[in-house]
Amino acid sequence: MATVANCSPLCDIVGFDLWIEDYAGMDNPGPGDVKELLKEFGHNGKIELISGDSTKTVPKYFNDNSNKYFDLITVDGDHRIRGAKKDLKNILPRLKIGGFLVFDDISSPHHPYLYNLWISLVKSNPQFETYEFDSVGLGVAVAVRKY
Repeated sequence: MATVANCSPLCDIVGFDLWIEDYAGMDNPGPGDVKELLKEFGHNGKIELISGDSTKTVPKYFNDNSNKYFDLITVDGDHRIRGAKKDLKNILPRLKIGGFLVFDDISSPHHPYLYNLWISLVKSNPQFETYEFDSVGLGVAVAVRKY
C-alpha cells in the first residue's frame, strides 16, 4: 500500500484488515497509523480502511458501492482454502479490464493448496493473463484482466 501511495499519490485506496495485534510476531498498528504513514509517503488521495473479516466486509462494501472497480487488487488475507476462495470470488468481478491482481503465498509450505486455488479460479480463466513467481519467498501470482 505504501509503495502504491508513494508512486501514485492521488490514487484512491481501499483496504480491508482484521488489525490483529502481534500478527505473525509483527506489529499491526491499526488503520489510524496506516493513514498517517501513507501521508508521510505523500499520499493525498482518498483512503478508506475497513475493519473486519474480508469474507463479510468485502461483499458488504461492493453491495454498498455497486459502481466501484479497481485497477489494482491485492489478496493477502485468509489463507485457509475457504477464505481465500471467497476473497478471490468476491474481488475478481471488480477488477477493471487492464487491471492487475496480486495473490500472495502461492508456494507457502503452510498453505500448499493456494497454488491450486489460483490455477482453478484465475489461471484457467481466459479473461486473465497470469504469471506465477515461486522461486523466491512464499511465492506470488499476478494476473491482468484482458476482458
